[in-house]
Amino acid sequence: MTTTAQELCRPCLSELQADLASHLRETTLSFVVDRGRTYLVIPGHVPFECPPSPSRKTGTAFYEETSTLVLDYLLKRLRPTSCFDIGASDGYFSRVAASYRGSAPQVDAFEMRPTAAAAMRRAMENDQFAPRINLNLASVSDRDAESVQVWLARSLLFEEQPLPLQYEEAWWRRAKFWLRNDRSRGLSTVWMPVISIDGFTKRSRRLPDIIKIDVEGYEGKVLRGAHDTLRSARPFILLELHKDEKQRFGMRRQDVAQLIFDHGYDALLLTDHQNKSRCEVLPVGPRDALLGRQRTDMLLFVPR
Repeated sequence: MTTTAQELCRPCLSELQADLASHLRETTLSFVVDRGRTYLVIPGHVPFECPPSPSRKTGTAFYEETSTLVLDYLLKRLRPTSCFDIGASDGYFSRVAASYRGSAPQVDAFEMRPTAAAAMRRAMENDQFAPRINLNLASVSDRDAESVQVWLARSLLFEEQPLPLQYEEAWWRRAKFWLRNDRSRGLSTVWMPVISIDGFTKRSRRLPDIIKIDVEGYEGKVLRGAHDTLRSARPFILLELHKDEKQRFGMRRQDVAQLIFDHGYDALLLTDHQNKSRCEVLPVGPRDALLGRQRTDMLLFVPR
């Protein structure tokens, strides 16, 4: 971690809470159309092609507006040189990080689904900052293996062959996608590397200033494979924390958060990670009732 980032670990949580809330209020995302293509404009970033995603549920045309602005805040405050995007999907947050003009960070993106990785490569084709993003097609877990058989169902990872009840959706969802001729939501198997964050940092000799994690209930294994990195690099962690019913290996939301608290972190919970106008930034501790609520939340973990 850079000296600047280390120094910025020290402000009290209440100061960081107020500063982040102010950033959410005052910073505005926008779209611009140029030659028939729509670009996302984040102040201080290189605009990149990104179509609007309007939703009645979220009440905004921006994808994860709040989470985007929280990452933008961290980039501007920390001016990082290295970011990890665990569960990169189509690369949206990797592109948000790499497009930051201030420190031009290198981004290591990790995605296990070949189809999502291919979509990410297509999305980056015209990005001038694409060379800053290193895409790793791999499953992130608590161990390292060069090539192993894993099973994938949508965005779920299994390191052992699962039973249908572990991955099948409700019958009505299966019927809906079947009628749409979507056959991509069942179980598939591939051989690929399985890596841990600790193993990757040792091999690459890159220590992250910021880690974003969104792994659909696999948070526990990812964090168990990051103990050394959290202890030595002290990165800020942007974690999407899923419901208990999505958590794996007998873990609950509080158990996942505790893995980070145990390394000397504080946490801020974003009450709505989709729409900034509906979001409060609240401090939470290990036994906070908010960690037990059953919804998908975004949390920012801050090293002390």
